Amino acid sequence: MPRFSVIMTVHRAPAEQLHAALTSVLGQRFAGLELIAVDDPADSEADAVLRGYAAADRRLVRLRLPCPAGPGAARNAGLDRARGAYVLFLDAADTLAPGALPAIDARLRATGDPQLLLFRDTATDPDTGLYSEQPPEVMTLAGRPGLLWLDPAVHARAHRRDLIDRLGLRFPPGHYTDLPFSQRALTAAGSIAVLDRSCVRRAPFPAPAHRPTGRAHLDLLRQYDRLFAQPLPARWRAPLYQRMLADLGRLHQRPGLLPPAARAEFFRHAAALGARHRTTSGATPLTDGRHRVRPAPARWLRAGAAFAARARLTTRRAARALAPHLRTHGRWLRAAALRLHYRLHLHRPLLTDLAVFLPATGGFTGHPAALEAKVRALAPHLRTVWIAGPEHARHLPDGPRRLPPHSPAAARALARARYLVS
Repeated sequence: MPRFSVIMTVHRAPAEQLHAALTSVLGQRFAGLELIAVDDPADSEADAVLRGYAAADRRLVRLRLPCPAGPGAARNAGLDRARGAYVLFLDAADTLAPGALPAIDARLRATGDPQLLLFRDTATDPDTGLYSEQPPEVMTLAGRPGLLWLDPAVHARAHRRDLIDRLGLRFPPGHYTDLPFSQRALTAAGSIAVLDRSCVRRAPFPAPAHRPTGRAHLDLLRQYDRLFAQPLPARWRAPLYQRMLADLGRLHQRPGLLPPAARAEFFRHAAALGARHRTTSGATPLTDGRHRVRPAPARWLRAGAAFAARARLTTRRAARALAPHLRTHGRWLRAAALRLHYRLHLHRPLLTDLAVFLPATGGFTGHPAALEAKVRALAPHLRTVWIAGPEHARHLPDGPRRLPPHSPAAARALARARYLVS
């Protein structure tokens, strides 16, 4: 029986990328390996590449789906064929780092073959501290609850096969299929270890082809619904609920992800999803039982959505009516509109994962800069924004986002942020 089964999904991968991915796995100096490449019949170029590699290396197992069915079905087909003690997942657009499998194997043996090993990739922030290999080296999620806020991508985890079989884990259809699979395994694993090493080199956006675009982002709502439908441990339902709110908020606010025509639909379904699972919120291991969240009735959410829709409509109508006078009274009207914008957002729920920094000078200096850097190191789930003018943009590091002073985005952040630092 091989030590590792690496399941690679192949979907419209260019031949050059596929060559690199296959070579990165089969070129590892590790004997106990099988590589299961799953492709679909629409990709004749990938089929030719896989045939050539399979003829030269018996460790490559080639599976061909009867029809294109998405990444979830491809990984499930690979799981049904896999024989390894541990299962790893890889996209054809990504590559394993040199020496990754020996390093993963060494870490697993050093920690007594835990059920789950988490490691970094090139897209992971190396300063989170969550991958620290300090004692305890083997833990459960309760020993390091911040792991719940890591990216749930399965390519950065090694799952022991008996954990997958015990939980009956399989990937659902859709785009955000990693979410229910990874979070279910993380909350149920009896032993978890971490490896502070980047083992996967991620392809730059927009590859691979399965990454969601446009309305496909609405699938995040369906995957969270599927996650909460599973028999999750009671102590982790509330932290997962808070993680869901943060993820939905980021998706709704990040420009360019949701098409304008889908934003109202997303907001409506997100409110319904939150109301459906709100009973799970309350005191959690993350808050030590000292802070409780009072469940909001569903009618409040519906009323809030209706209020926001009316407010947007009123603002648009007012802007059209006042347009002829903007040239004369532009500065005064802009200030009034900004105040109205701020007051409207005061009635919306707080964003519990948002921290706004308001330095006196606007520059990234002094105590606020030190606090912001430490927040990103100790609380990686928090988003930090810095209200600063363009003259300070070059002094800001890559992590925090800059918002111009006296802008609608700054007013919205000030109205809804849980934390304000000045």
